[in-house]
Amino acid sequence: MIHPKLILGHPLPQVVTVFGSGGKTALLTLLARRLSEGGARVLLSTSTKVYPFPDFPMVDDTSALPAAFESSPVVFLGRQLNSEGKLPGPKPLDLPALRRLADFILIEGDGARRRPLKVHQPHDPMVPAGTDLAIMVLGASALGSLVDENSLHRLSKSLPRWGLVAGEPVKADAVARMALDSEGYFGKVGSAPLHILVNQADAAPEGARELALALRRRWTGPIFVGSAEAGEIEAQKPAPSRPALVLLAAGASSRWPGDKLHAQIGRRSVLEWSLAAWRKSALEDRVLVHRPGDDQSAVAALEAGFRPVACEHPARGLSESLRTGLAAINREASGLILALGDMPALSSGTLKRLLSAIDENPGRAHRPRFEGRPGHPVHIPRARFGEIAALSGDRGPRDVLESWHPIYLDLEDEGVVLDLDRPAEADRVECHLMEVRENDEAG
Repeated sequence: MIHPKLILGHPLPQVVTVFGSGGKTALLTLLARRLSEGGARVLLSTSTKVYPFPDFPMVDDTSALPAAFESSPVVFLGRQLNSEGKLPGPKPLDLPALRRLADFILIEGDGARRRPLKVHQPHDPMVPAGTDLAIMVLGASALGSLVDENSLHRLSKSLPRWGLVAGEPVKADAVARMALDSEGYFGKVGSAPLHILVNQADAAPEGARELALALRRRWTGPIFVGSAEAGEIEAQKPAPSRPALVLLAAGASSRWPGDKLHAQIGRRSVLEWSLAAWRKSALEDRVLVHRPGDDQSAVAALEAGFRPVACEHPARGLSESLRTGLAAINREASGLILALGDMPALSSGTLKRLLSAIDENPGRAHRPRFEGRPGHPVHIPRARFGEIAALSGDRGPRDVLESWHPIYLDLEDEGVVLDLDRPAEADRVECHLMEVRENDEAG
């Protein structure tokens, strides 16, 4: 017998939403049975439409729940079958009221028509507000099969964004990219803490192993692998908590003619150089904040191992980009490293020095200096996140940093202060960048 806390890594909170594809119903059934065996009253419901749970009775009104729990410890709250044979949940899903009627509430968050993977659409429901824990389910049986309607619920033009090509095999890294993208599964999480379950490991053990490894390269939060159907689920070894990186690329570049971030320096664009500087850095998460509709930046971010997130209102100033990045990072992050998309000439040695200093004093702010001039990237400890989120207009960390008594790192790397605010600076930045990259590659 598997107790739910062994599945989820800690005692189960009251409200859990399971979303994604490839075994949601099986996981909900497993959790409901285990909880009810301990004497708990378990309410099942949905924020969308689901197939019936054959082992549990259904009521269509909250007033009927007390009587239903007298005869069964697990009850489904929903409405009569629709034309597809599915059960819609109550609208609205009043979680505060339901908390008073059941010990645990388990919600099925979306549908995938029994495919192992799905492409989320803007109209798909979010994880309901008030959820204590969201569990993302991914079906490992899709790995190695072809990208088609049998493996993926909804083929769409978004697929190339993640490296999924119709008619070609489904690869683990592409699934991980889709799962952790703001336009994929991750975009439906909202503010709830997140766990990920790689399901169907009994049917596809190799695919499950590959997918778990691909996820771990991008996500350091809780990951579980196993079979909800068989009741065999194991927690993967957690990664150590590290700071997350937010690279800001949503500015208007008002002093630069044309598209600054995509201007070419050698064989790469400015943004591609800025992203590539972090390729060997051990980080909790990597997020690029870009302007709405900037697909070129989003693709570059994905290719570099970043999660692209659009700042919906960039005209509101730097503070809006900061809040966007802060809201997007992995909640397990020990702090935030804030970098700029138009500073491509950072050396790997500088980044190692910065990360080493953060490891020694994770609760302090850090900022590099060159010849007495403060630069970027800046480290913001977790305890200061609230102050960053409260900024408004075009204010940023520099407006509050001195009050935090930061640790300054005096470096011999001019790249920490070289940016591309004006075209006249391009030659100097390019010269320093080429020198830095030659040294990095030689080292």
